[in-house]
Amino acid sequence: MDKAFLFQGIALFSVGFLVTYLLTPVVRVITVRFGIVDAPDERRVHRHATPRGGGIAVFLGFHAACALLFLSFGTPNGALLTSKWWFGFLPASFVLLLLGLADDCRSLPPWVKLGGQTVAATLFWVSGHGICQFLGWDLPAGVDLAITVVWILVITNAFNLIDGMDGLATGLGIISAIGMGGALLFRGYPSEVTVLIALAGACVAFLRFNFYPASIFLGDSGSMFLGFVLATIALSTGSKGAAAASIGIPLMAVGIPIFDVMLAVWRRSVRRLLPPHLRRNGNGGGITEADSEHLHHRLLRRGFSQKQAASLLYGFSGLLVLVALTSLVWRSLAVGLYVLSFAGCCYVVVKHLATVELWDTGIGILSGLKRPSRKTIAVIVYPVIDVVILAGAWAAVTGIICHPSGSFHGWKQAYSSSVSLWVGVPFLFMVIGRVYRRVWSRARTMDFVVLAWTLISGTVAALGVEALFLGGCTLERVEAVLIYASFVLVVTIGVRGFFVSVRDAVVVMSQIGHSNGEGAPRRVVIYGGGQRCAYFLKSRQDGILKGEHGTVIQGIIDDDPNLRGRFVCSCRVLGSLVDLPALAETNRPDEVLVTADLSEERRKKLMDWAKHEKVVVSEWTMGRTVVMDTPRDPAN
Repeated sequence: MDKAFLFQGIALFSVGFLVTYLLTPVVRVITVRFGIVDAPDERRVHRHATPRGGGIAVFLGFHAACALLFLSFGTPNGALLTSKWWFGFLPASFVLLLLGLADDCRSLPPWVKLGGQTVAATLFWVSGHGICQFLGWDLPAGVDLAITVVWILVITNAFNLIDGMDGLATGLGIISAIGMGGALLFRGYPSEVTVLIALAGACVAFLRFNFYPASIFLGDSGSMFLGFVLATIALSTGSKGAAAASIGIPLMAVGIPIFDVMLAVWRRSVRRLLPPHLRRNGNGGGITEADSEHLHHRLLRRGFSQKQAASLLYGFSGLLVLVALTSLVWRSLAVGLYVLSFAGCCYVVVKHLATVELWDTGIGILSGLKRPSRKTIAVIVYPVIDVVILAGAWAAVTGIICHPSGSFHGWKQAYSSSVSLWVGVPFLFMVIGRVYRRVWSRARTMDFVVLAWTLISGTVAALGVEALFLGGCTLERVEAVLIYASFVLVVTIGVRGFFVSVRDAVVVMSQIGHSNGEGAPRRVVIYGGGQRCAYFLKSRQDGILKGEHGTVIQGIIDDDPNLRGRFVCSCRVLGSLVDLPALAETNRPDEVLVTADLSEERRKKLMDWAKHEKVVVSEWTMGRTVVMDTPRDPAN
């Protein structure tokens, strides 16, 4: 390692650390004197009023180190971060600091904050720093400005939103700086690493006062500044790198804050679309409305202390950084590492982190699958989709099989002369066969048999018409028609099964979303895995049953040992009545719903257990109930 680089790194870290360390107590006294404090409430996790505005100390410590670097040490030729970068970054970051201080003193409306952040990002772009190129393509000025502003806004707000617990945003800022610095070092840009070292020094000093129990908070002035620094450095050092290094590495380095803001946008957008009576805790004000569902809130609700929750998120962030740096060292393994990381993240997201979002999304989609929308799909959407499928399939068959030479003119002429026949006749048979009068969300095997029969009949009829009136029927033509019919049949059936699949998947996601009991309104275990159980679950999925959105089916118990571990309508059979006490210790059900004909002995055992555990027992039955019986007059 170059001695000059090592000396500069130590010097910049020391300046950033010392200036921030010495100024933080001063800032703390001033903010308390002027009443810039963060009072505890239902969203915040601290218990005492704590001064905020600590971002001032971090801001001054970082820029003091930058002044030493760019005004005293200078930068070598070819460096990506030069004094020009700093002179463009300084006024933009100062605007952001003032915006953050204003919000710390007097909470600003969300759109005012977003407007101020946009101004700061635009100032940085005007100074000559933007994306400029993307994957080798030169971007127009307007597109470059838009992408640059969006990039900066996303990362800036990611750190702003994650700053809800002692030391969390500061610690993640240190890890992100180390990750991006390591990436730049591997890519051969050591001079740029010194700027990140300065940021790390300022954050380490502030973490001394900010870690639990914190005596001062970053405030919006500090959290937005951290995100702004990392966003602009990633932007200014990425244009000359490969796509994976310039895009993937910064995203993984700030992965935890980015993930948290993605969940927030997802969660708040879905709740905005929910009917008022289905919104959690009445929350439905939109993307800008604050809530207590951030990652640190969820970890705290699961019993972690603030230190444990912060350390866990530090560990996740460090793991992402490690994967990113490993992909740079062993580039031949980069794709495999990213794929495995993506698969692991998906598992963690679905199983542990995005539970609230999955539940709200499931409720939103299920509440939207009402009868009028299904009628609209059957009357309008399905015919349009079928015509597109028929036309597209015939275009592919005409181009690939009938005219394999690739002549566009020949394909166009052949397609235009025959498309009306091969689309019109099968579609006419589908109409005659009453395909569009069937409710495909509740289709049975016979419905799909009728669909297949109408398509095959229509295809054969079209072939007959062509043979009689347009020319002879060759073996090559028959092969093309068979391929066409097979493709159309698979796709049309697949489209009709898609909506049912989406509905069933949503139900499964909703169950996953609250399988851990987090915020679940009512947890139910079903007793009996037979036909009555299947019909109940199917009716529940179809939205026939009222009042079922507030329940979570945890699983099924059945006394048939052959069913253990299997699934009935996406619900797993967990065991038998004998296993219920052990299962209840883990799942803690609120209700047992009986869907089986129980013997007196089993019913008594269930009732005794439920009485002891204070669990509700209910029963769901099928059958005819006479609501009015008027006797006939025998004389008539």
